[in-house]
Amino acid sequence: MFATVMTWSGAVVGLLVLAVMAISGVLVDSERG
Repeated sequence: MFATVMTWSGAVVGLLVLAVMAISGVLVDSERG
């Protein structure tokens, strides 16, 4: 059970990090352009 929770938590955190990186990248590109 604990391993499953850790796996899901890691996946969610990874997706959040990717989303933040993508959003920040778009914002930086829009500011430069």
